[in-house]
Amino acid sequence: MQKFAPSRLAVCALVLAAAAATAGAARRELQGAAGGAGAAILTGRPAEHGRWPYMVQLRAAAAVPRRSNTKGQFMCHGVLIQPDVVLTTMTCFHLSGRFPEARLGCTATNCTRHYESRQVVAAALHQGWDPSRPEKFLPEANLALLLLDRCSKKSCLRIPTVALPLNPGKSATILGWGATRWADTGVARALMQASLQLMPQSACNLLWRGLVPGNPWWRQPKAICGLTPGTGLCWDDNAAPLVLPGKKPAQDLLLGLGSASECTGWRGSGFTNVGYYRGWIRGGIRVLRGRVPAGAQYIVQRPDRR
Repeated sequence: MQKFAPSRLAVCALVLAAAAATAGAARRELQGAAGGAGAAILTGRPAEHGRWPYMVQLRAAAAVPRRSNTKGQFMCHGVLIQPDVVLTTMTCFHLSGRFPEARLGCTATNCTRHYESRQVVAAALHQGWDPSRPEKFLPEANLALLLLDRCSKKSCLRIPTVALPLNPGKSATILGWGATRWADTGVARALMQASLQLMPQSACNLLWRGLVPGNPWWRQPKAICGLTPGTGLCWDDNAAPLVLPGKKPAQDLLLGLGSASECTGWRGSGFTNVGYYRGWIRGGIRVLRGRVPAGAQYIVQRPDRR
């Protein structure tokens, strides 16, 4: 496995410092039912420009099989958790055709300027995710880490370092691009945000009963359930983040990534619990950077250069 030269890691550290300085100066100046979640937020509102700098648009680097005219199109979400690492879901990784373009700094869905473009050059996938299962869009093990070809200058989103108490009734923010109504087939014009309340797992298990028969995923800490009536994930909100906002972006904390929704806002939205998988995420970053060999928990993929 290739190891990165010290110069790259040093550059990443410099990028972090530069990004923090730039952000400080700016402040002073101032995508269904048992299926993949869709691309935007039901009854959301336009997101404040520049407030969520770690948001990543994953765009198809080439035409995706069985889908026409997808090259360069927005496909799904990711979040920047290290200057050169994006966290997303397994379903998003496959939906984007694998090794997509990552765009950072976009507010408009079809942004054409004032953004960073990076190419995904490697991926660490969770071996526990089984694409052959009918409930493959559900939260268990639905995670992928993407290595960028060079570091981003954008601020990174923090992930939990300890298991967090997910108290029912606590409010968090969901972010996403795309459909804002069940009947919509396109994406929204810009990034949307909405507040979502955390729910007890037992409540979502009851709401989803019969839709995913015999599946115990709501009874496990691997998933997070959120519901504010009429609000939630919609079509193409795959990997849309659930964030606990701080006073500024550097204090925001990632709780989960969108994995399941019925796009009605009445049954609850399902998220992969990032805090539960925090050890896997830390280890996967080390694997991608070539510091440790990939263990049994990781499937490492790189583009075919032939």
